[in-house]
Amino acid sequence: MPLSISRGSLPQNFIDSVTPGLRLPTPEPQYFFAKMAMAGRLNLAALNAAAPTVQQFVSMAGGGAVLSPELDELVRAADAFPDAVKAVDEFGLGKGDTIKFFRDVYGGGGFDETSRELKTDQTISTTGQAIQAEEVPVVLKEYIGPHDGTSVKPYAIWNFDAKYRANKEQLAGKTTRYLRRDYIRWLDACTRKRFSASKNITYADAVSNVLSFTSGANHVLSLETLLAARKAISDREWQKFPNGRYMCCVPTKFNTDMVGDVDYRELSKQHTDGRNLIFGYIGSVQDIDIFEVTTLGTYGAGVTVPNDGNAVPSGVTVQESLLFGPGAVGFGTALPPEPRWADDTNFGTLAKLIWYAIHAFQLLDDRGVQRILSQ
Repeated sequence: MPLSISRGSLPQNFIDSVTPGLRLPTPEPQYFFAKMAMAGRLNLAALNAAAPTVQQFVSMAGGGAVLSPELDELVRAADAFPDAVKAVDEFGLGKGDTIKFFRDVYGGGGFDETSRELKTDQTISTTGQAIQAEEVPVVLKEYIGPHDGTSVKPYAIWNFDAKYRANKEQLAGKTTRYLRRDYIRWLDACTRKRFSASKNITYADAVSNVLSFTSGANHVLSLETLLAARKAISDREWQKFPNGRYMCCVPTKFNTDMVGDVDYRELSKQHTDGRNLIFGYIGSVQDIDIFEVTTLGTYGAGVTVPNDGNAVPSGVTVQESLLFGPGAVGFGTALPPEPRWADDTNFGTLAKLIWYAIHAFQLLDDRGVQRILSQ
């Protein structure tokens, strides 16, 4: 059965030819990872247009018009944190089409004076060595929505509710809004899960796995844990964003965990300089910008935590934070989301609508991500 859109099924007030009213606000996440994926596409478009910044590209493309608050957020995110999610659009439209990224692999040794000194009468070896490299494939797949919690089912507009033109436009507009929300929530979850696929984990209080997160153990986030994660990604020499910082996404519990940490209060600072006025920013510690994100992964009792391999003990919820630099996760687009109408209209009495897109998601290099697990 399709998901029916009618006056009887709509959860919000809406203006139509019969019932005047106002649409009330509905609580929604900031969808941090979806916005970063979209900001990555903006960054790619600016690069292809040879624009020095995304801000200039969007201003030129829009003829100098004032940006909406949502687009302005994306523009500032794209310029401040380029490649937080690396966008790739050079695909064909075929399912299974693949782009392969190549990465240099450096080796060698003898990094001292004696090893490299050319001595008198020394014969230089003529045996060659190969230049090492590796590749990461990014594969396209088709995706559809919306999903009702059981399976993908289209939204439906019954002809009875759409017989007046004004009312039909209102219902079509609401259906589009619902489709957009379904797509954004899906994109946010898929992008975040690529970060969560990293095998690099820092545990609160330096425990060895989630089996230590027993009820009442209180292994919560701390400044020490945050800096231990920073040390891990820095030891791998992963690059930082152009502002010289890493990004760290934390759950809402972070604020209550850190409220009594004097050292954190001393090292952190508010965004008074206007540098990071984008969604979720709450402060900085050393070279880490911290963002509160409500759609981070959580693992309930009995759930096996990825790349930890253990099930969460009874009575515990494990919280996941993510510390990362640019270029670790890729997001490919061959076809952006578009509405698709069903061929079956029940003899012209029913219009059914889904969204359809062709994307690719990939963890390009897990060395650029450090997961932080706490309870």
